Amino acid sequence: SKEDCQLAAKSFSKGFLPDTTKEELEPVGCVFRGPDQDMLWNEDPEGSPHESRHVVCATAQFQREKAAAKAAQAAQAAQAAEVPAAPVESPAPVLTDSSAAAPPAPAPAAPVAPAATDAKFVFGSLGEVDCPPGAVPLSDQDQCEAAAKALSKEYVELNPAEGDPPGCQYRPPDQDVYFNSHDTGAPNAARQPVCREDPQAAALLTTRAPAKEFKFNYVMGESDTADCPAGGVPVESSEECAAAAKKLGKIYLGEGNPAEMDPKGCQFRVPDQDMYWNPHD
Repeated sequence: SKEDCQLAAKSFSKGFLPDTTKEELEPVGCVFRGPDQDMLWNEDPEGSPHESRHVVCATAQFQREKAAAKAAQAAQAAQAAEVPAAPVESPAPVLTDSSAAAPPAPAPAAPVAPAATDAKFVFGSLGEVDCPPGAVPLSDQDQCEAAAKALSKEYVELNPAEGDPPGCQYRPPDQDVYFNSHDTGAPNAARQPVCREDPQAAALLTTRAPAKEFKFNYVMGESDTADCPAGGVPVESSEECAAAAKKLGKIYLGEGNPAEMDPKGCQFRVPDQDMYWNPHD
């Protein structure tokens, strides 16, 4: 369905065209457009193959997870329908005795300090997740949009991207800023964090645990093979795959859905010039 195609685009960190198309020169269903690096839903009844288009398919595991999610939603809705509404309590009687003491006047609300308008925003280093020294991350979409305006960059709203770091991000290839609401995200060689300068950053910012350091050299294997070249051994984890992508100057998409048609482990996708971790057994 179109909804599944949109979920697939989110999983692959690709843009999704919201308008349904009917293109007879495109494949039918969920389609990835290689030159444009985006996805769409084509409802043409027949369609046709296209040299720069790829049909996107769902795995059996995705279908099982989708069916389980629908069953859980139905059960939750049925349970909510069985809960009786809470009785409405009658209001308390009002005192009419003039001798009764009047209730004390409520205390005046504390004045709210106006929001700072002179915040200074800065870019972090390309490919880094953390803000530079003396700066803190932006906590929400509103702050990110204000930063984009202050830095004279376009602000765009995008789906959560597991292949980008979480938080406010600058995309140099597109010259725009967006807030990535993904829970974990992943480092990306083509992204820069957008941050706010803070004199007290050293005291306020909770430092992250240092990432594991990998001091190996990395090489690409040959196409159409699952084996490493002579003298090489497979990368052992998604974390190390991210480190390999950074050293090789490639975009890392993070851990994707299990792909039974790809070799397992750390993979470089030649047409897309990016890397991801395939957890398929």
